[in-house]
Amino acid sequence: MIEKFIAIYVFIEDIMIEIGHKETVNINSSDSGLIAAALAAIKYFHWNIDHAISFVDSTNLHPGMLSKSRFNI
Repeated sequence: MIEKFIAIYVFIEDIMIEIGHKETVNINSSDSGLIAAALAAIKYFHWNIDHAISFVDSTNLHPGMLSKSRFNI
């Protein structure tokens, strides 16, 4: 599952670079990592973002991952 998350992240990062997306300077988390976590929640955790965030935190794949309350808009 870790390899799949990394593949999703790299794919999203490549798309973001291709479209010329600029990251916000004052955040600790990348947009690509947040999108990858959201897609992982949809694909592997039955839309449960809390489980996806816990997975990312426990594997330390994205050190700046937002909490569930900060993740949702």
